[in-house]
Amino acid sequence: MNIEKIMNALPNNSMSFILIFATVFLVYGLMAIIWQMRKKGQVKEWLKEHQDVAMVFYNTNMMSLGRITIHSVNDEEPRFCRKGMKIGFYVLPGTNVIESSYTHSRPGIFYRRVITTYGPSKQEIDVQANKCYLYTFNKKEQTYSFTQMD
Repeated sequence: MNIEKIMNALPNNSMSFILIFATVFLVYGLMAIIWQMRKKGQVKEWLKEHQDVAMVFYNTNMMSLGRITIHSVNDEEPRFCRKGMKIGFYVLPGTNVIESSYTHSRPGIFYRRVITTYGPSKQEIDVQANKCYLYTFNKKEQTYSFTQMD
C-alpha cells in the first residue's frame, strides 16, 4: 500500500526535486563567479602596490601526465596568473620560498591508474623584477628546476 502512494506522488515530487536541484546549482554557480571576481580584484590591488613583480610559469607541458601544485609562496596563498595557455604565479623580486608538490599518474597493471606524489617540499628561488621564469619537475632526478624564460 505505501509503495502505491509513493509511486502516485512521484511525478509531482520529481518536478519539485528538479527545481530544488536547479536552484542549488544556480546559487552555487553564482557564488563561484562572485568568489572568482573577488580573487581577481585582490590580485589587481596587490599588483598596483607591487609593480615590479616577476611571473613564474609551471605545468607548461599539457601532454605530460604529471602536475605541479603550488601550495604557498613565502608562506602565503599564491597569487595566480595566466598568459595564453600558460599558468603561473606572481613573486616579488629577490629570494622567495615556494612550497609545491608534484603528482604523476601512469597506467597500472592491477589498477587503472597508479598515482605517485613527490612532496610537498620547499624550494628557494631568486628572481629579478619584471622577468618571466619556468618552474618544472624532473621525474628521473626527482628535483625541481627553475630557469629564466626568454
